[in-house]
Amino acid sequence: MEVQDDHPIFNSWGGTVTTYNEFTFLKCPQCFQPFLTCKEYCNGSESYNDFEYAQVKTLYPISNTSSIYRVPTYIRKSFQEAFLCLNAKAFSACVAMCIKTIDSICEEHKIEGNSLKEKLEIMRQQEIINHHLYNWASNLRLQDLSHEVDINFNQNDAQQIVELTDLLIEYIFRYRKNFELFKKTKLGDK
Repeated sequence: MEVQDDHPIFNSWGGTVTTYNEFTFLKCPQCFQPFLTCKEYCNGSESYNDFEYAQVKTLYPISNTSSIYRVPTYIRKSFQEAFLCLNAKAFSACVAMCIKTIDSICEEHKIEGNSLKEKLEIMRQQEIINHHLYNWASNLRLQDLSHEVDINFNQNDAQQIVELTDLLIEYIFRYRKNFELFKKTKLGDK
């Protein structure tokens, strides 16, 4: 979407400068989340039709440069593949990739167990995840899904598991990490 300003800006020579804004709505190739950018152009002092590039601003999401939101590459790639499968309407493959992603999160935290359910229980006991996320995973019966070969998944099933996986990643790698940093810097000073 493009918008041209109707309000002229006056330069130091008294001439008018017309600004031109180009808004772009995009999807991040890493996390598949939306973002909005704005490029601002102006015609400068030389030629009315010769628009010069100014800069790109990210309008959404508001960036937090102090964020330590770091997801290990192998986990991020598995989750990206789950999104690709969801977009391709390969719902069983999407579920499989989400389960692989959750299993990789357990591996990253050195959680060992005989089943995914047991690993999630250990993560809850160690407060890596909270009881809400654990209950959500339990109600989706992820353990059953990881071993059933005759189950066909629909779009709703896949979307629910993608949402859970996304929240697990967000909670573990962003919320917990940022809270740990807060405790270390703010609460450690007292």
